[in-house]
Amino acid sequence: MHGAGLSLFAKRQTTLEQELAQLQADYGVAYTACSNTMKAMKVTRNDLIDEVGDTVPAMVRLMERQEQGWAYIKP
Repeated sequence: MHGAGLSLFAKRQTTLEQELAQLQADYGVAYTACSNTMKAMKVTRNDLIDEVGDTVPAMVRLMERQEQGWAYIKP
């Protein structure tokens, strides 16, 4: 998650924590927060819900996935 979407993972802002936890439990969904966005928004790891695993720059995660054969679709 990066940009304004980071609020989805913020403990004080999200209304979907239970749903995100359920998706993780049921389907193994992994959540990653963009560390560059966190820095820009002055958000720390402690500000995020527990379900968030990694905090890395979003571009790094995208490049890793593309190297693994994933496709990036931007709306």
